[in-house]
Amino acid sequence: MMTALKDKNVTVMGLGVNQGGLGVSKWLLRQGVRLTVTDLKDRHALAVSVEELEALRKTLGKKAHAIRYVLGEHREEDFTNADVVIQNPGVPRDSRYLKIARKAGALIESDMSIFFRLCPQPIVGVSGTKGKTTVTALLGAMLEAAFGRVFVAGNIRKSPHEYVMETKKETPIVLELSSWQLESLKAAERSPNIAVLTNVLPDHLNRYDGMKDYAAAKELIYAWQLPTDIAIVPYDNAYTKKMGARVRGERFWASMKPVAEEQNGLYYKKGKAVVRSQGIETVLFAERDVRLPGAHNLWNALLAGGAAFLRGAQPKAIQKALRAFKGVPHRLEHVRDFKGVSYWNDTAATTPEASVAAMQTTFAKKKGILIAGGADKELKFGLWAKEVKRLAKEVILFEGTATPKMQKALRAASVRVGGTAASMREAVQHAARAAKKGESVLLSPGCASFGMFVNEFDRGDQFRAEAKRLR
Repeated sequence: MMTALKDKNVTVMGLGVNQGGLGVSKWLLRQGVRLTVTDLKDRHALAVSVEELEALRKTLGKKAHAIRYVLGEHREEDFTNADVVIQNPGVPRDSRYLKIARKAGALIESDMSIFFRLCPQPIVGVSGTKGKTTVTALLGAMLEAAFGRVFVAGNIRKSPHEYVMETKKETPIVLELSSWQLESLKAAERSPNIAVLTNVLPDHLNRYDGMKDYAAAKELIYAWQLPTDIAIVPYDNAYTKKMGARVRGERFWASMKPVAEEQNGLYYKKGKAVVRSQGIETVLFAERDVRLPGAHNLWNALLAGGAAFLRGAQPKAIQKALRAFKGVPHRLEHVRDFKGVSYWNDTAATTPEASVAAMQTTFAKKKGILIAGGADKELKFGLWAKEVKRLAKEVILFEGTATPKMQKALRAASVRVGGTAASMREAVQHAARAAKKGESVLLSPGCASFGMFVNEFDRGDQFRAEAKRLR
């Protein structure tokens, strides 16, 4: 258990630009720690985060110690001399610097493990391979409609530590949790009071020792739940069905079709989303209330609606939020129509399965132009290539470590493969020339973004900008 942090030597490993490292660093600064911030990115790449942190330090005045920045490298002494090391989710669990810190007796924590220890409110946590951001955002909208306020943070580029500064203690809390953030909760031995799993599909196999290892990380979302806690688990997914058998709290199976009558569950029945608890069925909403395109969003709505109801929201509030919800940026986001062609930004589709779902929705009525490719996560593209053959008129691939694997899979599926695009502008202009009136251009990469782009959001931002630049 963490004790008072004032004047302790704390090393934040990974400042980043997406609020995780920055958010916890700001919180630590307010606690009066002696803070060292280290990151492999240089000061120029982290300029915005450094400026924000320094602005807070100046505001705090004598209450805050000066910050030591070690950027562009990691040094052993910053880990051997630390009382506490904060591990950013992007830091591999087998990092030699973490091993050095443990050997020196340092406590390894994360922004999430600290927040879970200190948070006085019940937490609703959402994880899964795909869909977790949409479920998180939709769940937040439902709880806001029900209670007038909500705090949503986590793996959506918002630090949970902002809760302390901007919310009242009774505010409902929703956190999106990546597999790495779930692993970091081992230090606190805490789980969300309501845990939602969207699915478990192959992903991040460059960071895990196979699917069994990756699925085990996802299962941590309810590893420390109490018998009074709740877990929502997909019934029709091979991995989660096994995981659901080990739930410690009250389990609700989720399925697109009714689950066994003796089980608590979330499911669709005659065009309506239903929650069954202790044998009593409650209608949450009708399928027509879901305004987001695609069958996968019916699934996302079911999970969000069920979690909102179990957190105390009434069906009327759930329905109101569903009808008003217009989606999340970078997830099948309609950018514009130009010369009769629709442009869609789905940069968050970083797995083949997610790219397939986007094609099935966007190209359902007419074949379109797919922009894909990027960095390898040791995933397989055979089924993706067959869907490209069936649904796409043409595919444009970015240069990247996964692209040769994608090209090989496409050739095996008898898809003609052209050259690769060296920039977003080149890819979008090529797509614009190839697309005809009534067709769609879809950015749905099926891969990570590293290499050509800072991250997946930068990739989506560039696509949006290039699509709007077309004249």
